[in-house]
Amino acid sequence: MLKTNEHLIVLGLQDNKITDKAIQYLSQIIQFKNQVIEEISLYSNKSITDGSVDDIFNMIRHNQSLKTFWIRDCQLSEQGKDKLQQSIQDKNNFDLLV
Repeated sequence: MLKTNEHLIVLGLQDNKITDKAIQYLSQIIQFKNQVIEEISLYSNKSITDGSVDDIFNMIRHNQSLKTFWIRDCQLSEQGKDKLQQSIQDKNNFDLLV
C-alpha cells in the first residue's frame, strides 16, 4: 500500500509495538518508493531501539516529502537521538521530535 500511495500524507503508528525490523522495512519504502508521506508518528513504541537509528536517519535524509517525524518515548539512547538530530541539519522546515 505505501509503495503505491498517492494520497496518504500522515502515517500514525504510535503505540503499536513496532520493532527495529519493521523500521527496516518501512525505511526502504519511505526512502525509495514513497514521495507523498509528510508526517510519520512512531512515538511510544518501546521496541524501537538504537538498532533502528541508521534506518531512520536514512529515511529522513533521503525522503523529500517528509516534514515531521515523531519518535519520542522509544528506547533510543542519547547518542541515537543525537544522530537523528544530525539527519535534519540540511533540511528546512523539518520537525523531529525525539
